[in-house]
Amino acid sequence: MNKVLGYRKMLNFTQQQMANELRISEQAYRNKEKGKTEFKKEEMITFKNLLVSRGMKKVTLDDIFFN
Repeated sequence: MNKVLGYRKMLNFTQQQMANELRISEQAYRNKEKGKTEFKKEEMITFKNLLVSRGMKKVTLDDIFFN
């Protein structure tokens, strides 16, 4: 399981819900989660902010998107 998928599941979000949060299509989100396309910086920040708002105060972009 990749890290982005794991963090999305921690949020208890479907791919559609995450796509809505990022203001992209579900297919576009699916391609990003699978690594076919890259997340834009704004999308990364939105994803991180969702985690922070759910109590994961110390999570970083590196934790979510990079090794």
